[in-house]
Amino acid sequence: MAQKHQARSGKPQDSGSLAREDFDGGPVSIDEIETGLFLGNLTAATHMETLKSFKITHILTLDSVPLPKHILEAGFLTTKYIQIADMPREDILQHLEGCVNFISSALDQQGIVLVHCYFGVSRSTSTVIAYMMKRHNLNFKPALELVKAKRRFVQPNSGFINQLKLFQRMGCKIDPNYQRYKMHRLRLAGEQMRKAKILPQSFHSVVRPDPDITRENPEPIVFRCRRCRRVLASKSHVLKHKPRDRPPLEGSPSAVRNEDSCRQTPAQTQSEKRSTPRMLGC
Repeated sequence: MAQKHQARSGKPQDSGSLAREDFDGGPVSIDEIETGLFLGNLTAATHMETLKSFKITHILTLDSVPLPKHILEAGFLTTKYIQIADMPREDILQHLEGCVNFISSALDQQGIVLVHCYFGVSRSTSTVIAYMMKRHNLNFKPALELVKAKRRFVQPNSGFINQLKLFQRMGCKIDPNYQRYKMHRLRLAGEQMRKAKILPQSFHSVVRPDPDITRENPEPIVFRCRRCRRVLASKSHVLKHKPRDRPPLEGSPSAVRNEDSCRQTPAQTQSEKRSTPRMLGC
């Protein structure tokens, strides 16, 4: 049977500088999702009496700041920390396998695990859902409903939901060759480049080497600039996708070309297509 506990933790003494203890996550909130697996908030993870009462042996933290020192150094606890904010564009998918393995390993050793974030609503819930999906061979929605039945106010943010559905499509594991996963990583890389103007180390595997300076085993099919003839991409760089079908704006060059092509016969159009290859421009 699911267990729930709520209590107010004491305020820390003012030490003159901010620490994890200075952030009040409200009263202790902790629920048992299944035997040995608890989902809760920050206060539950920092309240020593609660940890001892529920015989917690492992803590998985998904938060912007790690747990305070006195918790991390407690001899009876094994901890794992994932630095992540509760924002739809955060990449929680890259952490799911490691988190699921941490939970599984602890439970297999007869440990008792507390998974938490700040409120125990989105980040930690997403991780527990991923665990339930893999452990019990569930799709996202049944796993969410199972967790929600034990902790009614859980709700992953929209970005995490999409990533959990992608996790489901990949068979509850990370498949770097899966097309949608590649697109997911490319979107994140693009956002990082726009914000920081530099590609973080974690995204280097997403971007392939410059095809113009790749000399070993060059690919036979490449795309060149029609002006300078520099190699811009090779066939392996192209990700299969469905182009958006957008009608051209009235009066635009593409609209004029479409009108002209309508006056041509199909034979003329196909002939021109064969004789005039399309090239990329700088």
